[in-house]
Amino acid sequence: MGKPKFKLSQKKNSRSPAFQKRVEERTLRRQVRNASIKDDFSPSDRCVVAVPRLNVVPDGRYQQISVDGQHFPIKRPVVVSIFDGISARLVALTSLAIIPRTYFTSEIDEYALRIQRFNFGANIHVLGDVRGLEYQMPRNIAPDILFGGSPCSDLSSVNPLRKGIEGKVGTGPLFFEFLRVLLFCKHAAQLSNRENDFFWFYGNTRNLDNETCSTISG
Repeated sequence: MGKPKFKLSQKKNSRSPAFQKRVEERTLRRQVRNASIKDDFSPSDRCVVAVPRLNVVPDGRYQQISVDGQHFPIKRPVVVSIFDGISARLVALTSLAIIPRTYFTSEIDEYALRIQRFNFGANIHVLGDVRGLEYQMPRNIAPDILFGGSPCSDLSSVNPLRKGIEGKVGTGPLFFEFLRVLLFCKHAAQLSNRENDFFWFYGNTRNLDNETCSTISG
């Protein structure tokens, strides 16, 4: 005679410690991704609550991270992300428990903008086209971090129809828009005596010809 069915059902619904741990980790990641980002340019006074280990100092400019019982205040960065797509960089930062004080995003693809609005809503500042970025960004803000990665389709050697970085048409010349914004942000950091606290990151495809690679690296 076989075992009662309710015992089989009980075994199926049991939760091992490893399973429970995975559930807790997924829940923690969701909390980080969905953390509210304080918007210095809106009337909202909401504070960030990302994970139990992360607290925001009352003025909103610093966050406190606890490691092995010790508390470390770190500055919440002002971030500018151009060619931002669906704002995956914001997800990456919050996954690292780095909660931007303000997140500026420059993107023009309508489908990407829809995803931004759905995921982040008013928690990000949409700046629009990178070609007019310095006129849209508040002059009294010096970014702490600049991210960029211009389209690679006209730069990649894999594309036989690529227009190149110096082309008068195509997306290749958009690299120089990143360079222009980088110089603007560096100048803003210098004016506020924070040039040593400004960081930037640019990424593109590895499939570049020597001339294009030299132009970007130079």
